[in-house]
Amino acid sequence: MEDGLYDWYKFAKLRGVTVIGPILRQKSEQLAQQMGYDDFSAIEGWFHRWKVRYGLEWLGKVRGESKEADGKAANAWTESNVAESIEKYGPYNVHNADETGFYFRALSDATYVEKRARSDLKVV
Repeated sequence: MEDGLYDWYKFAKLRGVTVIGPILRQKSEQLAQQMGYDDFSAIEGWFHRWKVRYGLEWLGKVRGESKEADGKAANAWTESNVAESIEKYGPYNVHNADETGFYFRALSDATYVEKRARSDLKVV
């Protein structure tokens, strides 16, 4: 099961998925159940030892060219699409949320990485 979790971790990272602890722990429990280990629980002690065995560490926030937004494209889209998008709504349906932030099911901007891969990433 542990090798399977590590394989899943590598698969997710190759696709640019941000991998955080709760996701890894949930996936480990799912894999254990599929293998018939219904009483397995990914407690913190097990999870810590698993990370050590597979050389993973918490990196924190990751920045890099692939993670940065394209500001020019965003501004161009805003200028050409926002007015058209909101014209079908009345003023009572339009809200200013530029300082609010909407984080429902937001992905983390921090991740676990393999220690040997850490030199490839910029830490904020």
